[in-house]
Amino acid sequence: MKSKNKLIIFFIILLILFGIFIYKSFVSNGYEIKFEEINERNYFLVFDDKYGVIDKNGDIIVETNFDMIQIPNPNKDVFICMNDYNTETGNYETIVCNKNKEILFSGFERVEAIRREENLDGIPYEKNVLKYKQNGKYGLLDLNGKKITKPIYEDIQTLEFKEGMLLVKKDGKNGIININGKKIIDIKYDSIEADKYSISKNHNKSSGFIVSVKTESGYRYGYINYKGKTILKAQYNEIARINYIDDDENAYLVAFNNGQAGLFKNGKLILQHEYEDMQFDSINNLLILQESGKQGIANLKGEIIIPIEYDNIIIAGNLINAQKNDEVIVFDNKGQKLNNKNFISIISTENKKYFISIDTNENFGIVDKDNNILIDNKYTFVDYLFDDYFIVQNDTHLGIIDINEDIKVKFQFDVLQKLEGTNVVQGIRNETVELIDKNMNIIASMNNGEIDIKNNYIQIYNQKDKKYFDFNGKEIPNIHGIDNQKLFARKQDDFWGFVDKNGDTKVDYIYDMVTEFNIYGYAGIKKDSKWGVINSEGIIILEPTYIIEEKQPEFIGKYYRVDLGYGETFYTN
Repeated sequence: MKSKNKLIIFFIILLILFGIFIYKSFVSNGYEIKFEEINERNYFLVFDDKYGVIDKNGDIIVETNFDMIQIPNPNKDVFICMNDYNTETGNYETIVCNKNKEILFSGFERVEAIRREENLDGIPYEKNVLKYKQNGKYGLLDLNGKKITKPIYEDIQTLEFKEGMLLVKKDGKNGIININGKKIIDIKYDSIEADKYSISKNHNKSSGFIVSVKTESGYRYGYINYKGKTILKAQYNEIARINYIDDDENAYLVAFNNGQAGLFKNGKLILQHEYEDMQFDSINNLLILQESGKQGIANLKGEIIIPIEYDNIIIAGNLINAQKNDEVIVFDNKGQKLNNKNFISIISTENKKYFISIDTNENFGIVDKDNNILIDNKYTFVDYLFDDYFIVQNDTHLGIIDINEDIKVKFQFDVLQKLEGTNVVQGIRNETVELIDKNMNIIASMNNGEIDIKNNYIQIYNQKDKKYFDFNGKEIPNIHGIDNQKLFARKQDDFWGFVDKNGDTKVDYIYDMVTEFNIYGYAGIKKDSKWGVINSEGIIILEPTYIIEEKQPEFIGKYYRVDLGYGETFYTN
């Protein structure tokens, strides 16, 4: 018996060691992608009729002599400079250089950044790879000039909504490699796109792929998961992933076969292909099914909880309204009929004690979990705020009440909304912006004001004034106790200057308006309707010169930031 136990333990250890070996091999072979997070940039495009590059000190790195410049990674000194655009081919003459003005990667026909139409960090390129052209074909190159792949592809493009994955074409067919050059999907498909799952989470790592092949009967679609495993063969008329279900390992797929919709959980068929349409309700994780012109409801287990016999079904909040002829029957999200037919919708809130009810006249009220009425349905809008407070609307304006229906903020606002991540409410009436604290007191009011939420404070400002508050609405006289800077803006007798952490004046109170210092150590100073620049030592970089419409412009050196709509950060003088 002891020998048998020793043998079992030995095999378990072998399996563990084998698993470790496979994992290490997987990572070392380049399948695992390391994403670079960029919070602070070293290089920026500068525009003055032509394009150049400045560093974070405002010094010119590349002179403004080029029609366009690509900065694939704003922390690496690799700049792709373009001139002489060819209208027939759509190509530029390009050179690649570094901050020392040395020419890089000169042994290729062309080198260029791989542009992304969507991005998570404001950088419109793959950050660590370039594509190069040699002998009419493309390959991958890292930013140190090392070849990642041979030049064997007809084209290399980003795969949108799937960072780190590249769409490659060969012999007219498409496949996927990652930025390490490793094959993820064989080059045999006519189209490949990401399923758009988890767009902002972990760089889309768990997003899968919808692939297609062209047949005599038209395109047929299949599904491959994020690990590169084929889940559904390319034999369906259409495939879409239900992206509202937060489950990295299980993909719920609506697939049409001969025009009929079915539901898969990965490769397992949950609902047969017998429905004309299938719509997902993300609040309750339910499916509205349509068959022969009638509608019903199924859950994600494939169970029909409301039979497919109704003319029309509308899900509103946590209630289901099913119409048959002239009658509307109300169900809860488990498929149980409700006796109270006055409500057409009950919507849950962050507070489990309160639910927002909507009656047949589309008036809003509040009920508890047992549908006991706490506030009658007499408002045109109700939204839960926090604690026992609610934003409500009468016929014309918004205000705030508590659960006892006592008015805490008068009905005088056109807009009322909680500032995300805080206990502060923003209100707008006419052209005035106001802040309301957690005790329902108006703590700030500014005409044509704007609000910024920083890491640990709220800033409200207009052309002439600014104030700071913590996330509960307590005013912060100076932010030097909560922000890591050398100098801080302060107002005195209607003029602005700067003080240090001890409150000692370092820049005199002579300006009509100033900005706080940005992470690069520059602040704007405004006088006589013109903006200039000062650095974190209190030294004037540029006397007030620029006429800028922005209330709080941003500067690096003598350059100010502009948005030209290309997905990149531009500065100009």
